[in-house]
Amino acid sequence: MKNKTMTYQGYIGSVEYDIEDEFLYGKVLHVNDTVTFESTTIAGLKKEFIAAVDDYLATCKQIGKEPQKSFKGSLNIRLGESAHRKAAICAGNQDITLNDFIKNAVLEAVNKDQKAASAPKVRFTETPEYSSMIKPRDIVEDLIPPEKQVVCHFQISNLSDDNSRVH
Repeated sequence: MKNKTMTYQGYIGSVEYDIEDEFLYGKVLHVNDTVTFESTTIAGLKKEFIAAVDDYLATCKQIGKEPQKSFKGSLNIRLGESAHRKAAICAGNQDITLNDFIKNAVLEAVNKDQKAASAPKVRFTETPEYSSMIKPRDIVEDLIPPEKQVVCHFQISNLSDDNSRVH
């Protein structure tokens, strides 16, 4: 599954599905108001999401209410005293504000997450005749720390009993 959200005019909508009743549904995320939409097709869900946001904005205007935005660009966080102190020291050492230090750390984590999400996934397949052997997954998980693991693609083809080739 690729995206679990949609975006329109700064609003983010979730994408959910109900297998039993065979329909898609969602809601506008990160606002206190309840704004929902549903459809039986992906194209229809996109259309209903846009209509729901447009209706929300029109309703707010009609009743004289300021529509909520998903994100305003500021947030309060609780780091704890020790983490707050360490972050402030690191920011000072880098000659930047604490706000910029935290913003940079968040952006770095988001970029790392986006790269990981777009990286190809490794899949290991096992054949019955080799099921008792050490599997590559075991080697990776046991010997290499997670932060040092890398994604790679390979396929091993059994050419004969004593010969195999790596692609």
